[in-house]
Amino acid sequence: MFSKIIIFTLFFSTKLWATPSCPNPSICENSLVSLSQFDQYAAAVSGKKVVKFVYLRNSQGSNQIYFFNTKKHSYHIDFVREELGIHVGNAEFNRNYSIPGKNRKFNMGSLVFYPNINNQDLFVFNLWSGDNLEIDYLRELYTTVRNAIKVDLPFAYNPLSVQQELAASQSMDSIPIIKTEDLYLNKKFQALTSGTSYGYLKLVDESNSEVCLDHTSIALFKKVPNEIGLVGGIITENFQTPLGHVNVKSQNRGTINMALKGATSKLEKYIGRAVKISVTGTEYKIELIDENRADQKIREFWEKKRPQGVVELNSITTNTNEFVEFENALNYSFFRNNHKYLIQTIGAKSANLAVLAHLQKKGQFKSVNVKTPNGYAIPFSFYDQFMNFAQTGLDHANPERVTTPKKIITKLLKEAGLLENGLISPCKSKQTLAKIRSIIENSVVPPSVLSLFKNILIEDKNSPIHISKVEKIRLRSSTNAEDLEGFNGAGLYNSTGISLYKKLSDGSYNSAAQKSWKKIAAKIKRKLPYIYSSVWNDRAFDERVWFNMGGTRHFDVKVGVAVHRSFPSKSFDGSKGELANGVGITTDIYSPEDFWRTYLNSQHFDLAVTNPPTEEELIKYNIDPNHSYLTEEVMVEGLVDYGQSPELVWKDWSYQYLTRSSIQEGQSVFLDNPEEFENPKELEIRRLTRALAIAEEFFAKLYKKANNPKFAIDAEYKVFGEDRSIWIKQARPFKAK
Repeated sequence: MFSKIIIFTLFFSTKLWATPSCPNPSICENSLVSLSQFDQYAAAVSGKKVVKFVYLRNSQGSNQIYFFNTKKHSYHIDFVREELGIHVGNAEFNRNYSIPGKNRKFNMGSLVFYPNINNQDLFVFNLWSGDNLEIDYLRELYTTVRNAIKVDLPFAYNPLSVQQELAASQSMDSIPIIKTEDLYLNKKFQALTSGTSYGYLKLVDESNSEVCLDHTSIALFKKVPNEIGLVGGIITENFQTPLGHVNVKSQNRGTINMALKGATSKLEKYIGRAVKISVTGTEYKIELIDENRADQKIREFWEKKRPQGVVELNSITTNTNEFVEFENALNYSFFRNNHKYLIQTIGAKSANLAVLAHLQKKGQFKSVNVKTPNGYAIPFSFYDQFMNFAQTGLDHANPERVTTPKKIITKLLKEAGLLENGLISPCKSKQTLAKIRSIIENSVVPPSVLSLFKNILIEDKNSPIHISKVEKIRLRSSTNAEDLEGFNGAGLYNSTGISLYKKLSDGSYNSAAQKSWKKIAAKIKRKLPYIYSSVWNDRAFDERVWFNMGGTRHFDVKVGVAVHRSFPSKSFDGSKGELANGVGITTDIYSPEDFWRTYLNSQHFDLAVTNPPTEEELIKYNIDPNHSYLTEEVMVEGLVDYGQSPELVWKDWSYQYLTRSSIQEGQSVFLDNPEEFENPKELEIRRLTRALAIAEEFFAKLYKKANNPKFAIDAEYKVFGEDRSIWIKQARPFKAK
């Protein structure tokens, strides 16, 4: 069985532990006397400077600390083996973290330099987040490291898990402590996607929100935008969530994305001019480009950046004249138990929901009490029926003419010159795409589709989304142009909801007032075309053009629809609805080589982590829209410790808060007590993380990555209802940038 297990293999000899000095002065030192010496040994890790150390202890008291060149030895194991010549078996090494401090023969950690934290430079040291060293031995280690640093800078211990924070709180102030969230509290600069970009710096704010942005623009926003087309780079004054659609697109394109407080005033002299901006993990640099060479430089920049390969847009539109239930999809005879075939028939989102539903049906999530929604996939064949359904009223010049949506759309694209293969500015395509969406949204839904909807919502009481079971359904696009190798497609297409019950004044649903089929059908007639029209969203069109899927290949995009229960903010008759939501990545997004970790980015209620909420959404929860908006970021140390399987140790996994939510001060999004190891109600972070690991293992097999420990998934989840049930509502392969 594949699981993310990292085994550190060390071998200890029987010779004396400590030696008087470092065996190789070019590799290690027993003390650090200056910042220049620290820099000589430091590796850049996720925008920080890090020097790792090993502290050896023995019963005679001749203990020794070694700071080693972390550029040459990324891992403690390499230094101990290759430079100290110490040997120990796997089991003995792994037991080091589980035995009392008095019996340990070594401790390992990292010394990290942070510039300008609360207006001063700072050294911190930390341990592996799963190392729960007792307080007396933590003091010993703190004193040893402190005394070995001769640089006159503040020095503190940085706990990397909630468990370590609890232990350090017993220190009675003998150990200065700084939490990770406090290290970033007063940041003025945030680098999300590093690199160099060229373009004309354009300011987008309330006074000129209609400014046209294209690939020649570097966009400067006062607030984080909900969506963005193809631009040369992005700068925001507000800090962003790393999983936001804006950042995902920047990573996919290899264009810079940064946040800078006060950016408008700091960059005022560059606005409207051609610039080159370089962003690293810790700083940015902006400079003007010679106006006579600006357009050439921008053109050369895009020629290098634009993907050269061709993303295949395969689809199958036969053999599927019915809706496909998720939990049975992998067993349908015409899918041949073939996940790739399923993607080409119902789209990646629906296919992956089918995988999750299959795992739930098989009881894979039962041990952690995590759910996934069962529902139906509307295959691509129905989209083709819709686009080729002959009707009147589509041709505004001749409303009585019988034509199809596809024919009229093809005509509009040709007239506007939008079937070319080169980069097309949205300034040119915007009006035509709006017309196309309007045509689709006003097209007729074939009666056969409505009949199938009536069956799963009204007639078939065994349906997982029968009106007797859910208050609202969600329709989500599921195309063959998303979640692909080399093409993420996050946030390109539309989703929408349909209520099956009447709403009460408090926003919940009246359980005694089911809507009639006539009213539900009227909603479907409007909402299904809205999903289909999203193929022609500005952002979707631009992204496909960028990835060489332009021209007539736009017609190769097929739209399926995933239909399942919704997670409304309030449920039946005033009961609690959506309590929290988020995105989980089964690796460390800041340091992908640390693949055994899981990153959870969550928020209270239905306030998104992938896009900033609107003022109306914040006011709905009595939140001041002018305050900084922060999500809750948690890093879970999913290391399989002591060689045991994840089924046995997941309750012991440690976790660390990187940022706290700004929505409900002092209240975590998840309820997880670090001192609790049995009561499932108090293990929400660890239950979810374990469920994601189970899903990841299955997806790894489907994508033929079972032997690749760096394979990871990107999943969306909800916390819903009075019982705080946890639901995974989407999963797809994650590609680290």
